[in-house]
Amino acid sequence: MDFKIIGDVTAIEPIAVGQGIRHRRRLRKVYGKGRWRKLRGIATVRLVDGTIHTAEVHWYEAHGNWTEGVETKTSAAGLSMTKATRFAVCTDNKGYAASLSVGKLYPLIPDGEAARHGYFRVIDETGEDYAHAAKRFFVLRVPEALARTLGPRRPARVHTSRALQGT
Repeated sequence: MDFKIIGDVTAIEPIAVGQGIRHRRRLRKVYGKGRWRKLRGIATVRLVDGTIHTAEVHWYEAHGNWTEGVETKTSAAGLSMTKATRFAVCTDNKGYAASLSVGKLYPLIPDGEAARHGYFRVIDETGEDYAHAAKRFFVLRVPEALARTLGPRRPARVHTSRALQGT
């Protein structure tokens, strides 16, 4: 994982179950069949830069077993939703095979707070924007005309959570 959960995860609730999970087919392909559900909760986490924060964490499970793909949502405070001209190629998806594909190009969403802690916000395979460790990507800058072609096909969902805000 790109962070370490310190202590218990609290306020756990399901976000989606069964057919409500948009990329259920990918989860089954990567991790196998099961009654999949996507959950969220609040946890204290240690980020890659060593700082400790309260964060909303998301994960998938089937039959009560946690998968490797625990992900954090990050704060969207001050997020500028201008057209992306920066993209990143995923070079490492270990632990996030359901969310990232090695060799795939992802639009980078500007997020100064995530960047200060060593993360990039990308629109991953879930179709939502999540923060992943910057070390998982190789960044590319492209001309605006190419960015329009490569960019997301639909607007990014911006999440306003408590993650990456100091505790």
